[in-house]
Amino acid sequence: MQPDTKPTNDQKESEIDLGVFLNLVGKLFSSIATAVGSFFSFLFQLILSIFIFIKRKIAWLVAGLLAGLSLGLYFYFKEGPVYYSDVVVRSGLGSSRPLYNTIDYFNALIGDDRIKELTDVFDITETDSRKLIGFEISPIDDELETVKLYKDFISDYNRNNPINDTQRIVINYADFRNNLTGVNYPLQRIRVYSHSPEIYRSIQTGLVKNLEQNKDLITLQDKFRNVLKEEEALLSRSLIGLDSLRIAYNKSIAQGNAKGEGGNVVMGSNNKNFSNPEIELYDKEMQLKDAITGIRNKLIEQQSTFRITSDINKRGVKVSGYNQRFFRYGWVGLLISFFLVLLIECYRFLDKMDKKQSPKYPEPDK
Repeated sequence: MQPDTKPTNDQKESEIDLGVFLNLVGKLFSSIATAVGSFFSFLFQLILSIFIFIKRKIAWLVAGLLAGLSLGLYFYFKEGPVYYSDVVVRSGLGSSRPLYNTIDYFNALIGDDRIKELTDVFDITETDSRKLIGFEISPIDDELETVKLYKDFISDYNRNNPINDTQRIVINYADFRNNLTGVNYPLQRIRVYSHSPEIYRSIQTGLVKNLEQNKDLITLQDKFRNVLKEEEALLSRSLIGLDSLRIAYNKSIAQGNAKGEGGNVVMGSNNKNFSNPEIELYDKEMQLKDAITGIRNKLIEQQSTFRITSDINKRGVKVSGYNQRFFRYGWVGLLISFFLVLLIECYRFLDKMDKKQSPKYPEPDK
């Protein structure tokens, strides 16, 4: 007797479901392939249309480019080439913001043609003042300076935070660095553009003079230095008291009034609560000395609100030919001509569409 090999109803339904599923998957992949193909076809047609449009209007585009270059060359030969020079400034007391405001003030004077004020600020002639183009300021993103900022932030936070160490919120270095802005960096690069290569020494002198006359910063600097001096005096008194304590302790040991364990170091001891008063006093003394050294360094750094760390070059560096302003005029002329012909073509297209959609009525008999 042969076994019954006919498929059951469950097997038939399973095969039907599998076939339907595979059919749906095939249609899905086919739809995706069709969509991707349509997208690339549209993209190709768009790029092709742009090139055809440029080919048809190449004369107008070249004319706009030449017009811009001609205007740029006219100003280039009239005003001369562009030069630049850099000066690096270290700011303190959070004074980077006034530094940025001062640069904006200089640029406003140049933009408004305030020649008399520029002459007074930088102590240069009116002719040289007219040759000033503008100022740029940008932070120097130096990794070592960022690490110093993070160290100062953590030390100030740990010193001023009254919360227990186990409950302190720890800010990691990556988050701290990502939240820094340009004004947070102490080193700032100031770049001056001018048509004259000979005026940069006067520019640096005027810049420093203007910054040092900021009364708010001067007041803030005096208050900050007074706080540092008071802190230095407090740490110095603590260091003297620590020396007196150590002398008294050594005298007590010499007289036999202290336990002998305090003057010996036990090697390999399993007692975790073991402490050596002499070592603790020495560590505390070194911590106080390091703190005093740090405060004295800050006092030296804060002798002025701004400090020039890299002087400006006496003679400016000529900007490369590609970055000269007449090339910018050429690009501007090309873009203007492109948008003009594009607007004209759009107007013609809309005009044709308007004529097609307008109803045509026979003219009335006269």
